[in-house]
Amino acid sequence: MGGLGQTITSLRYPSMHAEIVLAVDDLAKPFEPVTGSSRSRFLEIYLLLYEEASVSGDPRFGVGWFLKTTSEAQALATLRNPLQAVIDDGGPHATDAVYQGLRSWRPLVDAARSAVRAFEDSTPSN
Repeated sequence: MGGLGQTITSLRYPSMHAEIVLAVDDLAKPFEPVTGSSRSRFLEIYLLLYEEASVSGDPRFGVGWFLKTTSEAQALATLRNPLQAVIDDGGPHATDAVYQGLRSWRPLVDAARSAVRAFEDSTPSN
């Protein structure tokens, strides 16, 4: 589905695409803890990207379902190792403040900033 550079205009799960874009954008900058939740925002992002969006496997399978381009899939793939490094360093029960204080956090932010550009490039300007 969709070759390199081709943009899919109709996604099977457009709301998941929107969640992924928001999650990647959140990783690219500091964020506040989730109010009224026992889970950190980082852990929510990790679960969405690593498990639901197939970052742990091959995100290209998401093109047409919840990703518009193979460039978006490649951008998600670049988050695999940095996401895992933060979880490995902080564990699954840390707070957002702890995660953001880890040495492994900066490489994740840098990867997310690059990924944000891929998502921006696949979204037509209005």
